[in-house]
Amino acid sequence: MRMIKLLALLVVLFWLGDTFLSWWDFAAGYNDAMISRDPVAGLRVRPIAVQECDSVFNKVLERKVECAVSSVRVGVKPSSMRYVQTVVTLLVCLFFLYGCWCIFRLIMRVLRGEVFTRENVRRMRFFVYSTLLLYLMMEVNFYMDYHLAASQVELTDFAVLPYSPKYIRPSYLLLALFTEIFAVGVKMKEEQDLTI
Repeated sequence: MRMIKLLALLVVLFWLGDTFLSWWDFAAGYNDAMISRDPVAGLRVRPIAVQECDSVFNKVLERKVECAVSSVRVGVKPSSMRYVQTVVTLLVCLFFLYGCWCIFRLIMRVLRGEVFTRENVRRMRFFVYSTLLLYLMMEVNFYMDYHLAASQVELTDFAVLPYSPKYIRPSYLLLALFTEIFAVGVKMKEEQDLTI
């Protein structure tokens, strides 16, 4: 039981650290996006021909060097679906915040020694499935923005690469699996307590 409490405390510390760093990255990205008046989307690109760039100077070689661009950020005109996306994303974010509250309550109960309870199963499910839904919604938003930008921008020296997922995380699917295994374990414990 001491190991479970120690792990719960470590989860809280790492979660707070990760949240702080994510918020820091979000604020930096938000401030960068505010420089442009148009909504900004990123495209993965491949240069058709590597060219010498007039702004990349190698001090050691004392000359301009070739460079390869792997992504570009471009301004796009948002579609009417963007407003629907925003409303749905806000609702999913509220569900995710409730999931975060549930995992916080779960960790507090584990620190008090209450581990194998139905309430903990319910709280784990809310957290895991709200997180999966949030990442799925973010993936859909990035996918739609990517294809919107690719359809609006004409790049002469670059080929636009196909979209690749950013937020598909197998670790959260594993967490969902372990949550369901935990739920079966709690159910078996309750049945065992009834038979004794």
